[in-house]
Amino acid sequence: MRPTWEDGTTATAVDELVALMSTPPSLILLVATAFVIRLRHQWGALIVVLAWTAWMSTLTLGTPAPLTLQAMAEGCIGSSSLFITTVIALCVATILYTTRGAKTPPTTEK
Repeated sequence: MRPTWEDGTTATAVDELVALMSTPPSLILLVATAFVIRLRHQWGALIVVLAWTAWMSTLTLGTPAPLTLQAMAEGCIGSSSLFITTVIALCVATILYTTRGAKTPPTTEK
């Protein structure tokens, strides 16, 4: 499952984080997240967070294939919990950062 897993050591959560973050969709979403944060665009942040959610769900939910189960049992695929935690933290930070500078509508007091 992982071409670089050759030495027989068990893959850790950090190894899985690096493997999942280095996939093309993750790299595209990282660039999109940086772009949205740089522009501080709220609707863009919402779209990026939804895209992260869809990508994370695609990778982690559902019944794993038999080959994936065997790879997990042999230790060449680690736990994806660190990847999930990292994506959640990134999404929360993106939402908080882009909404922090939002202008509140003026109130009319009499």
